[in-house]
Amino acid sequence: MRQIIDFNRVPERQEEIHLRLERWGMWVKPSRQGWMVQPMFRGYRSHAWQWERPEPKPEISSLEALETEKIVSSMPEKYRNVIRWYYVFKDNPAKMARSLAVQMDTMAQMIIDGRDMAKNRLAKKTTETIA
Repeated sequence: MRQIIDFNRVPERQEEIHLRLERWGMWVKPSRQGWMVQPMFRGYRSHAWQWERPEPKPEISSLEALETEKIVSSMPEKYRNVIRWYYVFKDNPAKMARSLAVQMDTMAQMIIDGRDMAKNRLAKKTTETIA
């Protein structure tokens, strides 16, 4: 029997860094270009927007996102890759586990450990700037 692994579990102590990493993920995420559309329709904009209320987009500070990017990029490779997978790409977890050469439950723990690393590095950075 397979064990169900919840990748979306966020310990209470990590809620703040989780929100920061989510904002960073939205800032980093590559946008998809509509190159599969014929040239005649590339600039087309639907008028459906006028009938629906726009969804509010969260404000993302570029400075905060850049600082988070520096923190994530300074992590050990496996943790950096799993954090990027979780917050930016979030596609097939089995494929990511294979690329990391770990089991799925180990990868779930690596996400939690990666958040702790980011939180600790952020705390260290803020104490260094204060001192």
